[in-house]
Amino acid sequence: QKQKTTTEDNPCEADIICTREFRVVKLQILEKDGTPVQLDSYYTRFEESKVTIDSKFSQVEEGFYPVATDAEMESIEFEGTKVRFIGVKSGKTVVKHDFILGKDCCHISLLKGEEKITL
Repeated sequence: QKQKTTTEDNPCEADIICTREFRVVKLQILEKDGTPVQLDSYYTRFEESKVTIDSKFSQVEEGFYPVATDAEMESIEFEGTKVRFIGVKSGKTVVKHDFILGKDCCHISLLKGEEKITL
């Protein structure tokens, strides 16, 4: 019989096998006329920190910006963590959008929040 190596904080098996997929939660930001918004900068505020996700995960020409990736799993609780995506254009904050992100033993996931917004 295999012994479970789980704790209250981490209900995952130590030898769990996850897919190689690297998940990214993205937000699409559009103007009222449907054109993609081009932000000058963006970041995601977690409770204790702020994280700028690598731009290789954005698709700016379509208005997609990364909110969080599997790399941020340590900052996300299983039952959900509130995060705020901040977008800046021309020196002004033009986007403040809240999400609740959760995770399972392998990947992050979006629990609550719109994945597409219009300014």
